[in-house]
Amino acid sequence: MAAWRSANVLVALLVVAAAWIHPGVFTVEGNNAASSPFPAIILLGDSTIDVGTNNDLITVIKSDFPPYGRDLTMQLPKGRFCNGLLVTDYLAQDLGFPYQIPYLQRAGQEQKLLTGVNFASSGSGWVNLTADTYNVISFAKQVDQFKDYKKELISMVGQTQADNIISNALYVISTGTNDYVLSYYVNPLVQKKYSIPAYQQLIRDTATVYLQDLYNEGARNFALASLPPLGCLPAVISIYGNKGLGPEGCVAPLNEVARAGNDVFRHVFMPKLERQLVGSKLVYLDVYTVLFELAANPRAFGYKEARKSCCGTGLVEVAILCNPASFGTCDDSNEYVFFDSFHPTTRTYKLVYDEFVWPVVKAAFNF
Repeated sequence: MAAWRSANVLVALLVVAAAWIHPGVFTVEGNNAASSPFPAIILLGDSTIDVGTNNDLITVIKSDFPPYGRDLTMQLPKGRFCNGLLVTDYLAQDLGFPYQIPYLQRAGQEQKLLTGVNFASSGSGWVNLTADTYNVISFAKQVDQFKDYKKELISMVGQTQADNIISNALYVISTGTNDYVLSYYVNPLVQKKYSIPAYQQLIRDTATVYLQDLYNEGARNFALASLPPLGCLPAVISIYGNKGLGPEGCVAPLNEVARAGNDVFRHVFMPKLERQLVGSKLVYLDVYTVLFELAANPRAFGYKEARKSCCGTGLVEVAILCNPASFGTCDDSNEYVFFDSFHPTTRTYKLVYDEFVWPVVKAAFNF
């Protein structure tokens, strides 16, 4: 208990981790019930889709302890920054797959690699600075791990079948928030070197390199998540206080940065890159819109609270600051838009999935 209480030395975590349903208890076992238009789901990104990559890393950006995972089967934390399932867990369910295992935890579970894998590492972003600072796995290293994964598939099932899995799999990428909240806005040197437009161009240039690299290895089907409304994250609201608050109670300047970045990413960057990567499909997953609507008018969607999170005081708790000793943690996560000060509850993830992920993926890939 004392160890948990000493976590105040890690107040720097107030700017940690990217944020991105049903009430009740959720399973993490998965199933193989339905046929899928994709042979596998491959996940890359940050804490919005990480299911335990960081568990074995020496980093403060972890969530393999209560109250995280408290609504999963037997209330066992698995390394998700949530009380239950994530958007990509629901996607796996609907496509008939077991949940994708963290690549670093594949020992003894190699057969599961045939239906996909999860490389996502909490605290990472498109730009490597954040990941290096917090000793997590950068997006660049995730791509390197993907190349190793491809070699393992070839050794397991042969070149032809491995190529089929790689080229027809769905690649879900959710990252970018940490490039702002864990890098740009907390690092004066980065701010001095880059204006916001220049920094966003750096992010797009970096993303181009990684997506081209994945394409060169055979990847073709990409679903890319947008930035969330950065100014609506409880930790950001706590840090900024009343400065720059819009009528909905969010920090308007940060939301404008996210909106501007999303607009260029969606309407300029992705169409251009899709033309460049011949035979590819890039699908935009708009998580900004629904999260902003929930934050602006939570009661219209059956929530009681959007400014504070469920964990602890609801103001700053995230990662090891959200722990069994966090005083004030809510009893009912379904009343909150956010579970910790950066990450949504499972109920919120399910709303995002139902409204802006599953219908979009089905329509884009014609199934």
